[in-house]
Amino acid sequence: MVLFSVEVILEGKNIEEGFGIAFRVLQDFQLEATEVYSKVAKQLVKQQKYSEIQQLLKCVNESGVAAKNDGDNIILNCLNEFKNIPAEDLDNLIQDMDSDENKIQAYMMCNKLRSAYLVSVRQEKGRAVQLVQHVRQLAESSGDDVVKAICAQWLSVHQPKARNRLPQGTRK
Repeated sequence: MVLFSVEVILEGKNIEEGFGIAFRVLQDFQLEATEVYSKVAKQLVKQQKYSEIQQLLKCVNESGVAAKNDGDNIILNCLNEFKNIPAEDLDNLIQDMDSDENKIQAYMMCNKLRSAYLVSVRQEKGRAVQLVQHVRQLAESSGDDVVKAICAQWLSVHQPKARNRLPQGTRK
């Protein structure tokens, strides 16, 4: 039934029509919706129908039964396929994600470290420091000296300074 639902969405007059029919099948047979939608998204990538992925995500979000991060999870589940998407289309999909954490994860998975950095620095300070450190590590391991330097500069200003304290018993 999962593959049938995938085909129903893909073979409809448009994604919205196919989604409506498949949605009823998913409910009637209690199928895992995110699995079906992820497979549809992967097929749309293979067919280079990137705008239809956004239409699919819109349908999922407007269905009324989707969890807050279902759209994000569909994108995250498909990132390996998405590496072949033109940069602008990929950026549009990631920017449509709800959660900044998921956006950062997606950017890192696609090696878009500058974008990951830009979203990371907008987070709460403690979390931002952790995220920027992670981006810096990825930049270092991938040889991206520009992003590594940007991260190091930001961390030099925002990272809590370690205090040089002597242990209590060693003071004279």
